[in-house]
Amino acid sequence: MNQREKSVLRRTSFATISVREYEQTIGDSPSCHDGAPVALGWRFQESLELSLDEYEQARLPFRRRRSDLLLGVQQRRKKLVDSGVALLDVLRAENLVSLKKTASGKEPRRTPDLKLQQKGKPSNQCRLSPPLQKQMASRAA
Repeated sequence: MNQREKSVLRRTSFATISVREYEQTIGDSPSCHDGAPVALGWRFQESLELSLDEYEQARLPFRRRRSDLLLGVQQRRKKLVDSGVALLDVLRAENLVSLKKTASGKEPRRTPDLKLQQKGKPSNQCRLSPPLQKQMASRAA
């Protein structure tokens, strides 16, 4: 087998992607210095399957900056409670983070409480970008 044949055999391509919505639960991230950390759970729901080209075209104008992905304490609390985590468990996790911070002597890095883009909607409807929500709705119909 020559070099060209080897390179042909090593090519990989993707045609479709599947979007899954995972449950959100209390996490244990050491980088979270204020409030309860949010993590993905094991349970998920298949929500959308589309071609890679469709996905890239739909998300391109809606790419978010890293700073847009940061959640403040209140947003994380709301996300967890909306996902079905008991408020008491969220408060316990916040207390644990606070105790760890006090024990280590580190001050938290404050992240601003960013406003939700779609107020009044359940959190599971706010996860996908608007074009993907539109595609998902049109495929379900």
